[in-house]
Amino acid sequence: MTEKSYQTIPLPDFPFASVVNRKAQKFCSWKLHGPVFPFKESTDNVQQQLWELNTNADKVQFLGYLVNHVVEKIALHESQCNKPGCRVVPEGQEFLYYLYGKLDENGLKIAGDTFTFEEIISNNNAIDEIGTRLDEIKTGEHILFDDLQAMTGLLEQLAGDVTELKTLYILGKKKWYQQVYGIIFETAASKGMDELIKELAPLFTKLSHQVISAYLGTGAH
Repeated sequence: MTEKSYQTIPLPDFPFASVVNRKAQKFCSWKLHGPVFPFKESTDNVQQQLWELNTNADKVQFLGYLVNHVVEKIALHESQCNKPGCRVVPEGQEFLYYLYGKLDENGLKIAGDTFTFEEIISNNNAIDEIGTRLDEIKTGEHILFDDLQAMTGLLEQLAGDVTELKTLYILGKKKWYQQVYGIIFETAASKGMDELIKELAPLFTKLSHQVISAYLGTGAH
């Protein structure tokens, strides 16, 4: 049997961010069902998972996903609960306080212009609508372009960028909306995509920001 000798280490052929995102999704599914988040149990589980991540950037991405998951669970419960003195919101906020502290510990300073629970839920609904519309376009249900196949890569990139917005609320409103502007402007600048922006304009304006609405109201340039 010939002894193997490896002279090089192959570069990864997958993005590390996708691994972290899967870990966060699985963690939320297994450990953070909500809407109640027992503080000691939840924080112990989070800390154990953080030890398994390689870098501060990975930990920030992971924690950012958790923050958005918890905010959504609390907001959904709050919209449906009529129980006097319900502890879900205050106890959830204690857990969020811990998560924000971990973000700060790993190098992300939380902006003061934070989104409310209601704003996050509203924005996420609009993002889901945009994703659904893009899926319809990709399957050819509504043809907008002469060559839909040639646009597939751009459509998939746009869908990924829009979905990622759900994980970026921790940046604060100013930086979050800068991400939205970048997505819109970059898409509008791509050849043949101006019709797509016109198609999606009513959905993007649901993100409720005056600059976005004013820009899309005049049409993409």
